[in-house]
Amino acid sequence: MHVLFADLVYQKNTDFLSALLAKSGVLDNHKATSNKLAFEWVMEQGTKVEWIKKARWVDDNNIITSSGISAGIDMSLYVIAKLYGDAVRNYIAKKAEKFAYILACMLILWYE
Repeated sequence: MHVLFADLVYQKNTDFLSALLAKSGVLDNHKATSNKLAFEWVMEQGTKVEWIKKARWVDDNNIITSSGISAGIDMSLYVIAKLYGDAVRNYIAKKAEKFAYILACMLILWYE
């Protein structure tokens, strides 16, 4: 598993993938976070990880972990800004917000 991730510029993950990465040793000696509903269990999967419970996401050099679904969206926008700048991040965030609004309206109309 280390070889698989060795060539990536950034490793980003959400929720329970943190447990898998911790168990495999990828997160050893790194700071990380994970889903709060199973945080204690996730911590047991990687005793060499510096777990940060009060965080939506944690950026430790090239490993970025998040604590849930909505935090994962925020983390993704953070990574986009880090790689491509605020303008690109803002553009994508606005498009995603517009898409979510249209989807919500369609669902409301469909269920009426």
